[in-house]
Amino acid sequence: DSRVERNVITYTSAVGVCERGEQWEQALQIIREMADSRVERNHATYNSLLQLTHRLEIGNSIFRDAMLSRVLDESVVIDHRQLDLHGCSSGTAILAIRWWWTEVVPVVQASARSSSFYVVVGWGKHRRARTQTGILESVCDELDRMHVPWRQHEPNNPGRLVLNADQSLES
Repeated sequence: DSRVERNVITYTSAVGVCERGEQWEQALQIIREMADSRVERNHATYNSLLQLTHRLEIGNSIFRDAMLSRVLDESVVIDHRQLDLHGCSSGTAILAIRWWWTEVVPVVQASARSSSFYVVVGWGKHRRARTQTGILESVCDELDRMHVPWRQHEPNNPGRLVLNADQSLES
């Protein structure tokens, strides 16, 4: 039989092709087919899908569903006042920043003594230069769009950002 086996790898590859071709409707059809075939989606599947849909309203819904189902636990890591986006596509990172800043940070800040929060996108050790630059740039652009004050944590570590919630709330 020359048919390709339908599994998470082949489906995720198909979503990746849709991502490169900017065919979000087709990607959603593939996701539905995965569910119908009882093939579990993983963080790679969602990273491709969210890269494709992060500018669309449906991207927010898909991100929330992925977070609730914990499928992005390998990509979006929250540790008290830090958001680690090492495993994210730039689209997933943008959606994660929006969600974390509006829903998680206010709750943590209410019980914390510090208004500093951290975002880690990674730099130099785990990503190729082209990829890390895209994620860092996307995250910084989104923070600017949201009027969130940020700075690099250290000059020699541009992949770790410090955000100040107090200054953001004042503006």
